[in-house]
Amino acid sequence: MRVSAGNAKLCGAPLGACFPEKKSLSISVSRIVVVVLVSLAMFVIAAVIILVLIRRRKKKAEQEQQESGVVIGVVANTSSRDSTVQKKGSSSSPNDISDDQGSIRSRGTSNGSRSMRLSFVREEISEQFDLQDLLRASAEILGSGCYSSSYKAAMLTGPTVVVKRFKQMNNVDRQEFREHMRRLGRLNHPNLLPLLAYYYKRDEKLFITDFVRNGSLAIRLH
Repeated sequence: MRVSAGNAKLCGAPLGACFPEKKSLSISVSRIVVVVLVSLAMFVIAAVIILVLIRRRKKKAEQEQQESGVVIGVVANTSSRDSTVQKKGSSSSPNDISDDQGSIRSRGTSNGSRSMRLSFVREEISEQFDLQDLLRASAEILGSGCYSSSYKAAMLTGPTVVVKRFKQMNNVDRQEFREHMRRLGRLNHPNLLPLLAYYYKRDEKLFITDFVRNGSLAIRLH
């Protein structure tokens, strides 16, 4: 057959027909068609999977954005349920709540509602704010985990802070929570983000720290 390759006039008696070449060509074309169809099917499947993942991610981002927009509002709605939480230390001034282990400064809202106070743990904080300021702040979600969600809150007339909302701490006692926050407030290290303030309610607990621009744990580690 190699003798007749490329010269069809050499085919025929006594050499025989050149049909095997056409058969080989037919097999080659069928293989190409199969490969093209399989590749096309894989491309379509991959495109569908990517579209589904993008849609899910977009939907999740929208849900998180909505949650970040109302997270502080949820705190405001629940504040009326526990109006007696901060009555301890009522004999002291409105800007100073003292206990046996130190004092934590708190600032009330414009109408004097104690349920809207934030408890500050550092005396050197010059620019204080309250829950009403956080309510008016623009919220942007930074991350969400099993135990908490973090949001960036940019206040209109105040600093930009990070608000961490705890999810599964409703059973934590007030005194225990305050003691733990006080210990965190005393920590001082270059690699630790200092605690600014916290908010305690029976069914709502917030942890407020400084906001570090263009910084994250992943960037520091890698």
